[in-house]
Amino acid sequence: MTDRAFGPANRHWEGMGAAELVSAPLPLKRRIQEASEALMWAALAVRYWAGRVEEFNRRVADLEGRWPGTEPGSWMVRTGPSWVPFDPNNATHAMELKRERERLQLEWRSDYQLYIDQGEDEAVAMLRRGPTAENLQLAREAGLIPATGVWGFFAARWDAIVAPEIAAELAAALADPTQVPTIEQVEEFAELLEHHADDPAFAAFLSTLTPAEFLQIRANLSVMTRDGRQLPAEQERWETALAKIQEGLGVALATATTHRGSYDQAGSYTPGPHELVSRDPVSVILMCR
Repeated sequence: MTDRAFGPANRHWEGMGAAELVSAPLPLKRRIQEASEALMWAALAVRYWAGRVEEFNRRVADLEGRWPGTEPGSWMVRTGPSWVPFDPNNATHAMELKRERERLQLEWRSDYQLYIDQGEDEAVAMLRRGPTAENLQLAREAGLIPATGVWGFFAARWDAIVAPEIAAELAAALADPTQVPTIEQVEEFAELLEHHADDPAFAAFLSTLTPAEFLQIRANLSVMTRDGRQLPAEQERWETALAKIQEGLGVALATATTHRGSYDQAGSYTPGPHELVSRDPVSVILMCR
């Protein structure tokens, strides 16, 4: 729900509460937006669970179609290199009937565990934890988040919510001097910084890094671009991504350390939302270099 989307309601609603809607204060609009997001996410979780159940039902229908009967000639039994019609009076065929049914029962139990038990747990986690990186990946893999329309709008907001979580994971990996990151990891980190570095909520991911790790990211990536043994063929991709990361980390640090708090009468400073405050002045100096 954006201000632009809020406009049609103001223009076209003439019933009870119309005047209140027109004069709705910002906090009310924010609560409407939060409620809309929560409802859309709940709808997505329900659709995910429904999709798991539907897929299980399709699997069951397939198993039923393959279920061997006891009528003579109702299915084919493999005998050596050839297939012959089922004969209930043949002891070998009777044993094969038992084995085939046991195989199908195992398939049913495996499908039940995957689509019903695991699917239920995943749907419950979606409702309980909301749009996390893992939950968004599940929803996208299930084809539940199209890129256009209202779903595209909410998906962009959910991506912004999980961006700090993903950035923190990538930053930790890139700061590890014993690991060689892939170009995909580097480009993903660069893209996150390019799109979200000036967002205080996103920039707060820097609080998960020590000053040494912050500097290590730059050092690791700089060395990789100069080391011909580690350098992938896509030289230009690495250099472009590195430039974005260098710039993005600077913007993110400036965003995270911008004072947004206030002082009380005693002169004590209370940081603002998502403000990164270090008790060690040397650490801040190191990070800003």
